[in-house]
Formats: sequence, structure tokens, C-alpha cells
Amino acid sequence: MQEKISEVLFWTILSSVLTILPFILFINYIITLYNKKNIEFNTQLQLRNLEKEKEILKTRIDVQEETIEKISKELHDNVNQILTLAKLNLNDLNNEIKIDKINVSKDLITNAINELSNLSNSLSSQQVKDLGIIRSLEIECYRIMKIKNITILIESNIENNNINTEDQIILYRIFQEGTRNSIIHGQANSININFKQTDDFEFIFEISDNGKGFNLDNNEFIEKNKLGSHQGLKNMQRRASILNADFSIESKINSGTKISIKKLRTNQ
Repeated sequence: MQEKISEVLFWTILSSVLTILPFILFINYIITLYNKKNIEFNTQLQLRNLEKEKEILKTRIDVQEETIEKISKELHDNVNQILTLAKLNLNDLNNEIKIDKINVSKDLITNAINELSNLSNSLSSQQVKDLGIIRSLEIECYRIMKIKNITILIESNIENNNINTEDQIILYRIFQEGTRNSIIHGQANSININFKQTDDFEFIFEISDNGKGFNLDNNEFIEKNKLGSHQGLKNMQRRASILNADFSIESKINSGTKISIKKLRTNQ
């Protein structure tokens, strides 16, 4: 009888183990698979973060190069001309005391000092941090209109605190690049800035001009784009990608150009 009970107990335990073992193995497989997927996900996330950091670093380097180039051009085109006029005006005194000449020279030198101050504020991101993007855009537009024969209008329903500071700085740099292209390459005399938020988009930032435009499907344009000739457009595209925003451009010969940066809301 005792042997029978032992045998029954043995088979009961064995059957229980055999029943539970596949379940344990299945659980172990699921855990192993989960850990593997988790490692793969973390690895991909780290790679993406590294790529984004590289892109940000490259964009910062590009901005530094553009800044140096812009300083050189602004100093040559504006401040240098004003100081040259002041010097010629003073040379024309011919050792005679001419109050009006002296006053004109003072005004020219004052203008040069103001231009240097405006240029410094334009190139520094601190202005955007302190005043927000809307006020910074207004100040930069006023500065451009003072030295160029152009009209720039801004339409916006944006509140500064609705967009983080880093994004505001990047959008400000896109604005500077876009208006520069409109003036130099497009030879526009009117630029419209449309900056708004909607239910679907965190922001829509558009720069449109009445310049000479160009043909996006033109073989020459495509070839130059491949060779990196259109660096300004590439810079704006890179900055838009850092914002996780869509970049698009519309242009026609003699019909101007429109650049759009659109960022969907994260809950979409």
C-alpha cells in the first residue's frame, strides 16, 4: 500500500513538473525576448541621440561660419561706408572751422556706432532669449528696412511662452537666412512673415517674397543643389529637421518664393 502511494505521489509530482516546465520555459523565452528587444530599442535610441547631437553640432558650426561671413559683409557694406564718409567729410575741412561739417561727421560716426550695436544684437541669440522671437523679428525687420530698400511685414498669433527658447532661436536663424536669400538672390522688395499656431500645428512659419523666383524642376538648379551651391536652403532644411518640422519651398520664375516650416503638435 505504501509503495502504491509513493508511486502515485511520484507520478503526480512528475506530471506537475512536466506541466509547469513548458510554462516556465515559455516565460523565460518571453523575458529573454523582451530584454533583447529592450536592448535593441535602447541602442537605437542612443544612436538617434548621437545623430541628433552630431546634427546640432554641425548646424552650430555652420551658424558660426555664417555669422563670421555676415559680420564681414555688414561691416563692409554699412559701417565701413559710414566711417569712410565721415573721414572724407573731415578731410574736406581744409583746416577751416566748419561747424556744419563737424556736425555731419558726428552724425555719421553716431550712425556707425548704432549700426555696430544693431549688428551685435542681430547676431547674438541673447536678444531672442531676453525679448522672445516676435519682438526680435520686429527689431531685425526694422534694422533691415533701414539699410535696404525693402518692406517686411509680420503677421502672427504666437505667444512667446508657447514655444521653447531653443526652437525660437532656430526659427530666428531660419528667418535671417530666408530674408537674406530673398534680398540677395531673389532681389525682392517685399517680404511677408506669417507665424501662427493652429489646432493641428504647434507652429507654422512662412517666409514669402515677391522676388524673381526660380524653377525648382530646372536641371541647373537641381545640379547646383547636388553640388552644395544652395547652402542657404540646406541650412534651413537642417534646422527644420532639428525642430522635427516639415520644410517645403514653392517658387516660380517672376512670381517670388515661399518657404514653409510646419511642426505638428505632439499629441497628433
